Amino acid sequence: MSASNSRRGGILFALSVVTLGIAGLIGVTAFLLFRNVHVYTRGFEPDRISIDTPAGSLDIARHSGFDASQAGVPVYPGAHPRNSGGSAVVEWTSRNGKEDKGFSVSEFVSPDPFDKVVEYYRGKLPDWSFEREHDGSVKFELDERDGKHFIGIERKDDGTHIGLASVGDPAAN
Repeated sequence: MSASNSRRGGILFALSVVTLGIAGLIGVTAFLLFRNVHVYTRGFEPDRISIDTPAGSLDIARHSGFDASQAGVPVYPGAHPRNSGGSAVVEWTSRNGKEDKGFSVSEFVSPDPFDKVVEYYRGKLPDWSFEREHDGSVKFELDERDGKHFIGIERKDDGTHIGLASVGDPAAN
């Protein structure tokens, strides 16, 4: 056997050992992570799912009575929730409490014309940025110290759809 073939075999063996070592490390990490992640629902809150991890917890909740105006996003007068589920709120609570974030989203439908809904929001929210999208929909956005707020408005066959969202500190959602 030549010296060149011997070196090539040694390099391939070393690469195989390193690859197996990395695969083993990934497997052990995944096992420990999945062993320490718990997903559950609370019996008295069937519309809430909690996921506990070593870094913190993630709560996902559906709220039929969620008041979007509490999150700093006004609801168009007379608009009704798109579906019976209402809204969703997602909150991340870190173990150290420094990286807590929340996200809430709701969708409403109004029988009013698209332009009337847009003009309502333009008058009600003069400090929010306003942008017309290529597809004809409209987006409003406000960037505050505690988070961001969004409103998306679009025409659909069953009326004017209004999407409301807030991202930031959990208290702002």
